[in-house]
Amino acid sequence: MSIVAIIGEGMAFRKGVTATFMGALATANVNVRVIAQGSSERQVAVVVNEEDTTRALRSVHQAFTLSGTAASIGLLGSTGVVAENLIKTLSEQKKGMKDNLNLDLRVVAAGCENKMVLDEMGMDWAAVDSKVSGGVPMDLDAFTAAMVADINPHRVIVDCTSSPKVAAYYKEWIKAGINVVGVNKHCGAGPVIEYQKVLAATKKGAADYLWSGAIGAALPVVVTLRDLIETGDEIHKIEGCLSGSMAAVAYNICKQDPIPFSHAVRDVIANGYCESDPRDDLSGLDLARKLLHLARALGMMIEIEDVKIESMLSPDVAANSYGNFRTDPAAVDQLIKDLSKSDDKWAAMSKAASAEGKVLRQVGVVDVVAGKVSVEVRAVDNQSPMFRLKAVENLVSFSTARYINSPLIVKGAAAGALLTATGLFAEILRLSKTWTK
Repeated sequence: MSIVAIIGEGMAFRKGVTATFMGALATANVNVRVIAQGSSERQVAVVVNEEDTTRALRSVHQAFTLSGTAASIGLLGSTGVVAENLIKTLSEQKKGMKDNLNLDLRVVAAGCENKMVLDEMGMDWAAVDSKVSGGVPMDLDAFTAAMVADINPHRVIVDCTSSPKVAAYYKEWIKAGINVVGVNKHCGAGPVIEYQKVLAATKKGAADYLWSGAIGAALPVVVTLRDLIETGDEIHKIEGCLSGSMAAVAYNICKQDPIPFSHAVRDVIANGYCESDPRDDLSGLDLARKLLHLARALGMMIEIEDVKIESMLSPDVAANSYGNFRTDPAAVDQLIKDLSKSDDKWAAMSKAASAEGKVLRQVGVVDVVAGKVSVEVRAVDNQSPMFRLKAVENLVSFSTARYINSPLIVKGAAAGALLTATGLFAEILRLSKTWTK
């Protein structure tokens, strides 16, 4: 056991000192065994487990601004394009965070699918890639143990993967007081029972799970949803285009000088707009996962199997085995060749829509009133806000009790790794504000 105390003249005449003290310990996930206050009212002391001492001290120091706010970061998917852009952004913003926010984000663990590096002293962001490539074999249990043992009161695992195996660790991390920020959709769109376990862990106050980077990249889609919910608005329907890759495909096959469907898909793959398997985008599965996050935030505890999905793929392309699209150019070439068999079909659909003054869009709908979630390819006219979407844009409309005559619309560029990384960075900064209260 160890004793941690705050001591100062005038403590008895200043409100909130003990609350700040106890709040800092709670934030650091430190259990208090005994509380005592000196008769002079100049001291409040607590007894904590010895292994929690350093974490408790650091958290209390930061709470009373005796030191800057530091956070230990564990980065997964470190060699992917989203992580590469996040690393670049954090490197560029390091001085600004220190000068303007008194915030220091230190990466103490990083890993990709096959390798990882652990450094309790922290490593430079710019050196992460080289250190991971020269690291040890990836072991998620060892990665977890290192983050749990870290003495910093503020710990965050940033998940840039799309791995269900990684998502299965969220509950364990949150219970250990480690926050999770990520773009991985396999938690929010996985089995309801597992999602509810993660949600229950966050409600106990140990740590948070923030996922807005998975929906609309840096667009404030989830922030807007949270605000509507927390201010007591009643949401009736969420509708829109939430796939940057499919927005680009639809735009390019419907513009005045259209290109073939397969060429449009090839372009979004080349620009890095797709999931690791582009068929997740084309089948509507990726959009369905995003919609499930939004639906569950509204209390609709449904499974992915409950989502009605209209695929843009033929059955043979959906079932085919192509290999790794990220590392094997031949896999991409074969996919594009197979998709070219549908070029005439999509050209005819686009022409038919154009004849009616419409364009094609992949549209996602969360109908709260009907209790249904769907993904469909829809022809929209110029009365729809989705009609004028550009190639890289997302759009989401919220029809609510307050926005009943004219929906609240969030629109903007949302395709590409840089914007996704920006969304992650914004979530980390939002999280950091809770550490300094």
